Amino acid sequence: MKILAENSIEEVKPKKIFDFKGHKFAVVSFPLTYMEGKEIIFIDKVVHYSSGKALPLSSRHHRQTLKSYVEQSLKCIDNIFNSFGAEKFEEEINNFEKIN
Repeated sequence: MKILAENSIEEVKPKKIFDFKGHKFAVVSFPLTYMEGKEIIFIDKVVHYSSGKALPLSSRHHRQTLKSYVEQSLKCIDNIFNSFGAEKFEEEINNFEKIN
């Protein structure tokens, strides 16, 4: 799948794909520049599957299982859904440009 990294579109393999109210999300190794662009590190982040955009959620913590991270992410997405409301959530998701 393709993701929108900091300055480019990258091709990555999803570690886990999950669903929330009809929308697909994936946990991927997300590339970030480190040390003023001299190094690239990879952290596990949740991205919207069809747009490849990273969600504003925390990344996976050291020694946290993938299952635990997906459960934590689903709770956070549910909180966003409840605070936005169904219509606003759908509107925000549908504004994402599709790259996958």
